[in-house]
Amino acid sequence: MGRSQDPPELHVLKGTRSRVKSEPGALEPLTRMWPCPDHVAYPEAKRLFNDLGAVLIEKGILTALDQSSFELLCVAWGRIQTASAILTKDGAVIEDARGSLKLHPANRLLNMSQKHFDWLSNQFGLTPASRKRLGMIFEKPKNDDNPFDKFMKK
Repeated sequence: MGRSQDPPELHVLKGTRSRVKSEPGALEPLTRMWPCPDHVAYPEAKRLFNDLGAVLIEKGILTALDQSSFELLCVAWGRIQTASAILTKDGAVIEDARGSLKLHPANRLLNMSQKHFDWLSNQFGLTPASRKRLGMIFEKPKNDDNPFDKFMKK
């Protein structure tokens, strides 16, 4: 028994695509959003799914392979919003049964969700550093009415 073959998508990411043929259409940008799945249950997550999804589709970033990762990004955002709301209401510190103060359990959910969201947002090029790393350079719109530019030209 030999080593199992890597999936075609992994070869694309590694830059060794010529050795295998990828599934047709798997890496093609999607042209429209798929329906929001039931596990994206938080209202904030659904809003992000629809709003950010439309932007990523328009920019040609989302492919069929990205669907589950994008859904996870939206769920992480919903958890961040929910944990933040709980901490705003209850406070970051709570009193336990013995009367001593301890961190609210929602702090852990918030921290874990923020790390997850941050990692996934970097994968989708949603931060300036990740866009530069991924080679996603967008032209800056020209604004002739910029007072700083006028000052610098003097």
